[in-house]
Amino acid sequence: MDNNEQKNQALTPRKFNNSLAEERSNPIIIVVRRYFYYLVFLEIIIVFVLGYFFVLKPKISRVFKSQTEIAAVKREEQAKLAEYEKKISELRSIKEQYAGLSGEDVKKIEEMLPDKIGERELAMQINKIVADNGLLLEAVNFDAKGKISAGQSAARRPAGTDNGAPPEASSQKIGEVTLGLDIGGVSYPALKSLLSGLENNLRLIDVQSVKFNPADDKAELIVKSYYLRE
Repeated sequence: MDNNEQKNQALTPRKFNNSLAEERSNPIIIVVRRYFYYLVFLEIIIVFVLGYFFVLKPKISRVFKSQTEIAAVKREEQAKLAEYEKKISELRSIKEQYAGLSGEDVKKIEEMLPDKIGERELAMQINKIVADNGLLLEAVNFDAKGKISAGQSAARRPAGTDNGAPPEASSQKIGEVTLGLDIGGVSYPALKSLLSGLENNLRLIDVQSVKFNPADDKAELIVKSYYLRE
């Protein structure tokens, strides 16, 4: 073995010993070696935490939000169902009460709230009330669609408005018809009696407005009556 080989063999253990000494003297390497498993465990925890907040939590929030919305829809449906059941119960009660009415009572109810407008019958009733109070019904105006003479009454017109359609009303089940009445020969006592007669009529008639001119003994009334829609 020559001198060069002997020198190389002598240097190799020395270099290894020097590198080992440097690693032992480096605090970072020492900490990493000493706490390697703890650092790995910490990294795993960090991965799980980040995965929860950025992946799982949004999905969980969406799931809970969906469940909340579903619960709200169910509550709304249950409320509607309870309302329907209440209406059904009320209708059954009305049906039972109606079944217990006498024929005379049923007739009165039908006259009070007929199942059609019945313009001719309504005009005849109003004309009779006016005449009973010593007054003259000069004209009847149904829903401001053009006046017709009291003598003709409403015989030439179909039930409803000019085109035969019922007038619009605020209720889906109860229709209403508005009339303008021109009355002559009016005095204050007679007008007061007429208003009482209209409001006490069997068929529902509500007086909406009254315009009285004592100078020419005339009055204009706006009244409203009702009927059941088909």
